[in-house]
Amino acid sequence: MNLDGDQKPVSYGPWGGQGGLYWDDGVNFTIKQLVIVHGLGIDSIQIEYDNEGNSIWSRKHGGDGGSKMDKVKLDYPNEFLTSIHGYYGNLNERGPIMVRSLTLQSNRKAYGPYGVEQGTCFSMNRGKIVGFHGKSGWYLDAIGVYSMPMLKMNHSKTIVHAQSFAGNGGERDGFSVIQGSVGESYDIVLAVRQRDLIGNSLPRELSRRGSRSCTEESSC
Repeated sequence: MNLDGDQKPVSYGPWGGQGGLYWDDGVNFTIKQLVIVHGLGIDSIQIEYDNEGNSIWSRKHGGDGGSKMDKVKLDYPNEFLTSIHGYYGNLNERGPIMVRSLTLQSNRKAYGPYGVEQGTCFSMNRGKIVGFHGKSGWYLDAIGVYSMPMLKMNHSKTIVHAQSFAGNGGERDGFSVIQGSVGESYDIVLAVRQRDLIGNSLPRELSRRGSRSCTEESSC
């Protein structure tokens, strides 16, 4: 997947309670690591961003409580966050609503859950996460994300064995046609065959034409 240069980042959330002060880390290039302090809920979160090669740490969003600290260190620059999942609710009937649990998913693996998975569930799995915003005070009261849309390369599952192709040596060998799509605007067709024993090259057939095909985004 690649970043779609024609798209702008989209803000999702925040999910959680109304307490605390609003904070906004803005849109960054990518996320390098997160420090999450938690117990019965998420007490605080701090994020290291990358902006054009410069490492930038956010302020700690939340309080000084919590019994556990976990670091989510991504394999920068090849690994990036693609989704966030969690729960929010109160610790008791009179307590404030806060973020109770967080699970983060990258293009390689899942991290978490951190905290306690109780309360109301929330989820976002669209694009590449490039920033966070939310509300915090004694705890992480609410959290939201900025997500950059991604281009997805969708290959069709159909492989068609077409008519034989005449090689340089005069012999006729079959080749395969692989059809698929790139983004929402193009189809791509590849003609491929294996080299023979005398070293004939691959056929020079590659066609790319405009189309009106559409791909459906996954919903939260």
